[in-house]
Amino acid sequence: MQAAFEQSDKQIEILRLRTLLAEIEEKLLQRESELKLAQNEISSLKDDNQGLKSKLKAIELYASELQKLNDTVQQDLADKNALLVDFQSSDIAKRATNYEVFCNN
Repeated sequence: MQAAFEQSDKQIEILRLRTLLAEIEEKLLQRESELKLAQNEISSLKDDNQGLKSKLKAIELYASELQKLNDTVQQDLADKNALLVDFQSSDIAKRATNYEVFCNN
């Protein structure tokens, strides 16, 4: 009878261990699934990051071109202002101003 109880206890222990093993295997499968999802998310984020880097590069290039254009326009404006100052201080400008004043009076 003692042997029957020991056999029964062993079978109960085996069932308990099998149940525990099945639970562990289920958790492992769940973790593997979560890992695959995380890996896919990482891959997607890497792709997004690469796309954003490409866009940033294009924007930086565009900004550089705009800055060059702005510098050119500023230089052109400075040159034209210098010409205007030269003209205003010239004898012709003074005569034109005097003539305009003379015509208005």
